[in-house]
Amino acid sequence: MNLNIAQSVIFGSLNPTAGWALANIDFPKINYSLSGTLHLPTVHEMENRLVRLLGEYVDFRFEDEPVDISRWLPTPYTPAKKTTTDSLWQQEGVDLSTPLLCFYNASLEAEARWVKLRLLHDAEVLKDDISTSAAVKAALQQLESYLKEAAAYLTGTDNLPAFRVMRFIFTGLYQELTSLFNELLAAPGDYHSWKDFYYEVWQKYPPAVHATDSRLPAVSSKMPRYAISQAEQEKISHSLLHFVSGCWEQEKIFSHADDYTLMLEYTDSFLCNHEVPQNVKPLRPHVPATHIRYAYYQLYYSFQKSIARDLFIDFLHAVFPSFSNTEKETTRKKFSVKPETYDNDIKGILHASSSQVI
Repeated sequence: MNLNIAQSVIFGSLNPTAGWALANIDFPKINYSLSGTLHLPTVHEMENRLVRLLGEYVDFRFEDEPVDISRWLPTPYTPAKKTTTDSLWQQEGVDLSTPLLCFYNASLEAEARWVKLRLLHDAEVLKDDISTSAAVKAALQQLESYLKEAAAYLTGTDNLPAFRVMRFIFTGLYQELTSLFNELLAAPGDYHSWKDFYYEVWQKYPPAVHATDSRLPAVSSKMPRYAISQAEQEKISHSLLHFVSGCWEQEKIFSHADDYTLMLEYTDSFLCNHEVPQNVKPLRPHVPATHIRYAYYQLYYSFQKSIARDLFIDFLHAVFPSFSNTEKETTRKKFSVKPETYDNDIKGILHASSSQVI
């Protein structure tokens, strides 16, 4: 998970010691606008608003939209419940005496809100406790990593107030996430508990906290280990690629049925061995390359990103000549971009070919 605003505060244009952007910001105006982001109900509204307000100063790189793999493979999932903890801000104070510090507070609070919305949105879409747990642990690790970087500005003569603001907000966010997703984080050793994290950051143990009702839901579920077998893997991949066996614009997508079978064989081999098969026959399906690309992106996401994205790009360029005039870097950047007509096109293909057998 990318903490885009924190990245800019520590390393980029919003750094208080070298940030060129700070001289150009109308703090009262943008602080007021940022405060409104805390009431936005969805992660996509939040992302659009942050880009509009801070896109000139922050290189926003938001997460790919998740794919619900439960359509092909049922996985353990428990709907969210409503509970959270008292805010750390109610127990500790921080200096917000200047418009600049209010800006850092508003920006980082907005990012904290985005992190919670992103994780809760993805949990609801994924419907998979294992994937959600991995995403939450990755977010906790990022918070810890950024606070270690910020610690360099909190020693000696520097002790910059902006990084004290970051420490308060991200400590509070860590507390909320470990409470919201507490039972998904049952496996020891993968992350620091709230108390251990607090001690690392503050060099003291935290005050007592208590659960209270909140508008933010929490995931509560035991996390059984679940491994995808090769047979289940093939079932998912064949389901996602089944549309290629049909017709597009009144023509067979594959003029030879053997080519469709070859595509499935190449895909199964790739998913099993994590490498592009040798001596592949180039395949030329009569369907937009964007649809092929997005179908394989869904495979990539369905298997919890266990195979590197770049390997999927290599596979596409090796097997499908329709990618030959596109740079691999371009394919990589657009890998997760869903074609606007994808869902309707796939439904049309499957409906038109529902009575046909290859």
